[in-house]
Amino acid sequence: MSGRTAIESATCPNCGSPIQFAVGMDSAICPFCKTQLRIKRGESGFPIATMDGIKADTGLLAREVAIKRLKARYVETSDRRAARESQWERAKALPASSLKSAQSWLSAWFLIGIVGIVGNAVPVMAAGAVLLVLGLLTCARSQKQLNALEYLYLRDNAQIVAELDQLDAQIWKVESEMDRLTEAL
Repeated sequence: MSGRTAIESATCPNCGSPIQFAVGMDSAICPFCKTQLRIKRGESGFPIATMDGIKADTGLLAREVAIKRLKARYVETSDRRAARESQWERAKALPASSLKSAQSWLSAWFLIGIVGIVGNAVPVMAAGAVLLVLGLLTCARSQKQLNALEYLYLRDNAQIVAELDQLDAQIWKVESEMDRLTEAL
């Protein structure tokens, strides 16, 4: 013979390109995608190229998808938290303005009641007293509503913060696993 080496061929399982290698070789590198391949013999006796790190590659791909999904959930949850904070600020302003108007209303009727007492006008005093009681009830109701809204906001915010913390931990765990798998390649 003229010293030529016999050549065999197979298909790269990563990119589908044809690869050629010397007969008897047990490994090769795809000239197109640079994937490290192991050459095995199939049942028919023909060479088959397989990827050594297929499990690690699949694991990395699955984790990349998981990271994207977790980060999307994190953004959605953060947006939900921002929306709740905005709602809380708006809700907090309503009872506060209601309380201020009720307090000024009470002050006016209190003065009317004082005028009635000073002027010894019983109907004015009675009307002032009734309006004073109604104003006090309005203030108490507004404060009670504000307290209930605050309780709901704090409860929801605690749940959202716990969910964000859980997502942070999951993202960190998956990223750590990806680092470990990348180092193993």
